[in-house]
Amino acid sequence: MDRKFIIKIIVVLSLVVSGCSSIGHTFGPSSKDETNLIYIGTRSSAYNLTHELEGGRSEGWEIILVPLVYLIGIIDFPFTMVSDTILLPYTIPASVNREDDADIPANP
Repeated sequence: MDRKFIIKIIVVLSLVVSGCSSIGHTFGPSSKDETNLIYIGTRSSAYNLTHELEGGRSEGWEIILVPLVYLIGIIDFPFTMVSDTILLPYTIPASVNREDDADIPANP
């Protein structure tokens, strides 16, 4: 494959998935368990980038896939930060309300 073609594929993929960590963690089913939604996508992406290569030796197609996912994650990280910043007017009040709800006992 041509090097320019591979770079174009990586750029297009990163633009397609940009901010998906922010949207998925803020509005997805996993967000119901979280009390702090502020910059949750950025925190998740940072965790994934720092732990992506853990887990031992990769074999077969994983040798190609893991570095590609890691590279897309690095390219996507600034877009996730921007998405989380845009979502701050929603995530700050939602986090405050969730913390208040967590402080109230279920059966007084």
